[in-house]
Amino acid sequence: MGQESMTQEERDARRQRRREARLRTLDTSVPSPCVSVCMIDDRNGLCLGCRRDIDEIRDWPILSADEKRAILAKIESRSAVAKLEEIVKAANGTMVARGDLAKIEERKQGS
Repeated sequence: MGQESMTQEERDARRQRRREARLRTLDTSVPSPCVSVCMIDDRNGLCLGCRRDIDEIRDWPILSADEKRAILAKIESRSAVAKLEEIVKAANGTMVARGDLAKIEERKQGS
């Protein structure tokens, strides 16, 4: 049945069935990192409260548990970068691991 031949009532019923199916498949096993401080920082595009970008905030309800855990890992990294100066001051030294540079060097030698 094409959309143009459906009545408004049929379209509404179809839309409602889709909504119900989506709600049944939403994953709530990973809690949201939202802390109710919802302000996007213009400098980096991240929420000042939860450190997510607008796409991650928008998509959170429909993401799988694995996708949510990946975002939580990103948030942890973002928070560490934001506090880098404080971390360096508290540490006895710093080390930067750049495995990606080794791969680039490998490619150059292999060429």
